[in-house]
Amino acid sequence: MNASVAQRLLDGLLESQSWRPAVFAAEQRRRLGAVLSFARAEVPFYRRRLEPLFRGDGSIVWDAWDELPVLTRGELARHADAMRPARLPPGHGETRDFTTSGTTGEPVTVRMSQFANVVSQCCQFRGHLWNGLDWSSDVLTWFGDTGGYFAGRFLGRRKLYEAVSPKKTVEGLIGGLAGSVFGAVLAHFWFL
Repeated sequence: MNASVAQRLLDGLLESQSWRPAVFAAEQRRRLGAVLSFARAEVPFYRRRLEPLFRGDGSIVWDAWDELPVLTRGELARHADAMRPARLPPGHGETRDFTTSGTTGEPVTVRMSQFANVVSQCCQFRGHLWNGLDWSSDVLTWFGDTGGYFAGRFLGRRKLYEAVSPKKTVEGLIGGLAGSVFGAVLAHFWFL
């Protein structure tokens, strides 16, 4: 995943907010339709659950959307393995698991692709723009985390402080610092 992908996504989000409602709804359905078709074909949990949305020819019955049951935290915890596709669409990159106990104290683990993470970050940045928030620290965090992750993953040899964080490496630390500096330079020229 590179910066040009994130820039195109963010530009698309910013452009789409001024679309007429009918244009926005049509694009929303087109994209959601692709996600639903993929989930129905590739994610065991959703094969039967999404069946009421589809006609015999594979087209979507949008009026049935409101009839779908909302996914619950309990279902997510019980059926996590069945919610993972056998393959991801091209361009989604590697996946990473995130675990949270939220407010319930019951741990839930979700898997997110690099692409989904970039989309999430772009949505967050757009929200910051809407509200006039300074999100340069998020840019630095994102570039630092990304630089640290990739440097540690592909170059990491020497453990940083194993007693505290066994997977952290000196190379990851240096990659994180380099990523943050790169993010600061990019932010300076892009936003200032």
